[in-house]
Amino acid sequence: MSRTLYPPPGSIKSIQRGTGTCGTDVTITAINLARSELRLSGWSRGGVNPCEVRAWLSNSTTIASAGNDTTATFAWEVTERY
Repeated sequence: MSRTLYPPPGSIKSIQRGTGTCGTDVTITAINLARSELRLSGWSRGGVNPCEVRAWLSNSTTIASAGNDTTATFAWEVTERY
């Protein structure tokens, strides 16, 4: 007799991490947007003080970003859940 195990709802399916440059798209492995969240874990400013960075999931494979300093870099993490 075999048994199929299913992960409980809300369990983590995948975590992706990386860095990006403000104003440049970052390509990620495809995710389900309805079950995923993006977190910025920090940024370093380029030449503008204060530096402002915004990032969002624009589609299932892209993190888009914008801000007042295109030389700034940011660290991101995308968590996808079941």
